[in-house]
Amino acid sequence: MRLTDDAALQYTKAMHLCMIILFLLALSIPLNYLENNIEVIVALGTSFAITLILLLILIITKKGGIALIGSSIMLIFLGMFLLCFQGAPDGSSLFWFLLLPPLLMFCVGLLPGTILFFGFYLLLTMLLLTPLDSLLAHDISRPLRWRLLASMLGIFIFSWLAEYIRAQMRSALIQAVKMLEHSA
Repeated sequence: MRLTDDAALQYTKAMHLCMIILFLLALSIPLNYLENNIEVIVALGTSFAITLILLLILIITKKGGIALIGSSIMLIFLGMFLLCFQGAPDGSSLFWFLLLPPLLMFCVGLLPGTILFFGFYLLLTMLLLTPLDSLLAHDISRPLRWRLLASMLGIFIFSWLAEYIRAQMRSALIQAVKMLEHSA
């Protein structure tokens, strides 16, 4: 069975994302083992197993959507665990979450990326602005929390617009190619 262009693109993105996650996890597990961080090792090992399963599903079914969304969700929760509960004392590790909006838009597209982002944003907002903040490893100032949330929303808007324009351009290009093929 030949994959369509969209399916092939989704499959390739999913394969790359799974491989990157596996590589990062493979590097992180030994480092945390040396530091004797048992909780982190368990989280990383579970994430490694889930990513391996997603990769096997991807290879067997040739459907990238399942692996992309699954990998994205796993990355979000793994990131929340590591950065929120094991992060730097000044709270600066939370700013790594600013990479999430463009990553989601690139990997899963507009609608799934938007849904995943707002789900994550809601969880992060609850974690930072409610009494749940006692779960954080370190005390983070209120202004820093608000700046993080505002920055993340701004980056999401720009990422969404960039992905929307990219999708429109790709659609126009595909349509022009079809018209040329038909003319030929």
